Amino acid sequence: STAFHLNGVYLSRSAGAIPGFFDVERVEVLRGPQGTLYGRNATGGSVNVISKGPSSQFASEAELTVGNYSHYRVLGALGGPLGSERVTARLAVQAEQRDGYTDVMRPDGTKDDIEDQRDIMARLSVRLEPTDTFSIDLIGDYYEADDAGSVWLYFGPGAATNPFLRQYIAAQGGVVPRVRSRDIGSDVDAFNRPKIWGVSGKLTWTFGDYTLSSLSAYRVTRPRNFNDLDVTTANAITQFRSEDDEQLSQELQMVSPAGRDFEWLLGAYYFDESNDVRNEYLFPFVDDMFGLPADPTCCKLRLNGQANTEASAIFGEANYDF
Repeated sequence: STAFHLNGVYLSRSAGAIPGFFDVERVEVLRGPQGTLYGRNATGGSVNVISKGPSSQFASEAELTVGNYSHYRVLGALGGPLGSERVTARLAVQAEQRDGYTDVMRPDGTKDDIEDQRDIMARLSVRLEPTDTFSIDLIGDYYEADDAGSVWLYFGPGAATNPFLRQYIAAQGGVVPRVRSRDIGSDVDAFNRPKIWGVSGKLTWTFGDYTLSSLSAYRVTRPRNFNDLDVTTANAITQFRSEDDEQLSQELQMVSPAGRDFEWLLGAYYFDESNDVRNEYLFPFVDDMFGLPADPTCCKLRLNGQANTEASAIFGEANYDF
């Protein structure tokens, strides 16, 4: 696995990485096992996205991207000192919208498009330098979407060749689309409504040539989507999925001066995560298939649960140049 970090903060959920990919200054990539400094999930490497931070001089930028499918993306950013060179800030906001790539046929014969995009994200960064040897970096970011961008497009052969299911779909006027088709059917309004946000604070002290830093972070990741898995106008299979993930992390690092024969780093890390998951499938044809009495609530498969993770570590690394 590869560990993903946003401004030095480890993100446990892949969906939580979305707010990182705008107003980016650089992307740091370390290949190979990085478990000593980046933890148990960095056996394949580590990626750290660094966003643009405040500057001591006033700066602004704007960007407009236009494309087919009525696509547009607007980015605006503003930053600089807030009445003092020791207090600087940067605010960046991006909104994006695009029509869907997939045409969907409804049971009443009408058509519309799905697999579209409607989202907005923002980030506020503030840097305070009370003294020449002490600094505080505060970052808050937010992302949300309201579209049908998470769409099931493939009705696998395992289900499509089920004789009973095919008859059930056909009896309701449903037609299984061809493989890789962007023309599908659906009897539900699919949606994708994630909300993701987080805050972090980094305190940095310098003692001569030595540096002590503390990085604290709290993040919330809440993906939420609903899909028609049979991709036909029949009421056959639907899926609802949501997560309510919260993570808290704290990291301390002490770093020796650079450029000496002997260099070292010592650190401590704490991580706590709680995630409530709903993953529910509705199969309304199951009672008919097994000859059971008709039940409008049948049959729902609930793969729900809760996961909690608590981890702590002490780590270090040293290099000696002979």
